[in-house]
Amino acid sequence: MGCAREWGDALGWVRERRLSVDDDLSYLCEFEHLTLARVLIAQFTAERDERTLDEATRLLGRLLRAADEGARTGTVIEILLLQALADHARGDIPAALASLRRTLDLAEPEGYVRIFVDEGPPMVSLLRAAGKQGIAAGYVRRLLEASSDTTERSTEHRIEHGRPPTREV
Repeated sequence: MGCAREWGDALGWVRERRLSVDDDLSYLCEFEHLTLARVLIAQFTAERDERTLDEATRLLGRLLRAADEGARTGTVIEILLLQALADHARGDIPAALASLRRTLDLAEPEGYVRIFVDEGPPMVSLLRAAGKQGIAAGYVRRLLEASSDTTERSTEHRIEHGRPPTREV
């Protein structure tokens, strides 16, 4: 959400849906609440308002309990990934790596790649830190290679279409 328009669209979407971190949780609204957590993490990154990150973390904790109870492994993976990114944004690297370790343990047997790659530079940074600590070394190496390949293809696409490479924000 580096672009001001995308940021405004995301906040508008949250308001339109009347989403709150205190909503009753249901499986049917899980996507919306995960999106709300993403918006709150992005808002913290943009504004450095600790309250938004606290709200995201609280919401993710509630979502994780519900997903664990419902044995929804794919959702648990996404929630843990978001918790890792929230902890990373806060600067709590040990907590971020703890969440990432559990994410990797669940994701590797299923072959998840895209969910990590789509998170961009913050996830690459966390994966590098995990690799240095020997956490899921082979899988982390594969994810970093996939991230590198995606970045290179994105840059090539921009250049081929007459647009300069953009810097991730």
